[in-house]
Parts: sequence; C-alpha cells; structure tokens
Amino acid sequence: MKNPKRIAVLLVTGFLAFAPPGTMIFGIMIILGIVGNRWLVAGGILGLAVAGFAAWLVLRRRAGKRADAKKTASSI
Repeated sequence: MKNPKRIAVLLVTGFLAFAPPGTMIFGIMIILGIVGNRWLVAGGILGLAVAGFAAWLVLRRRAGKRADAKKTASSI
C-alpha cells in the first residue's frame, strides 16, 4: 500500500467501524463547530442519496437474478 489516500481512507473507515458512540457524538460536535450546520446538512442529504441509489441498484440486481432463476427452473 503505497498510496497515501488509500491508507487515509482505510484508517478513517476502520475508526468509524469500531468507534464507540461517544466518540462519534464528540466528533460530530467538533465537525459542527468547524464547518457549521449548513455543510453538515448538505453532506447528510448527499450521503442519503448515495445510500439510496446503492440500495436501489442492489435490489434491482437481486430482482433480476430471481426472475432469471425462475425462468430456468420452469424451463427444465
């Protein structure tokens, strides 16, 4: 791993995966103090949109696999 961006992302992801709730709350308070409320709301909306799009893609793909499985099972 020679890419510093990849290392930074892995460290942040690992911290968020295993951080206790108090640490997360304290981190949110620090972020609110630094960037203000407006940017946090915009980031939250963008994050929800990305998560919703990813969930939609996963559900759509699973539905397609189920339909294909039913077609092959009924043709046998």
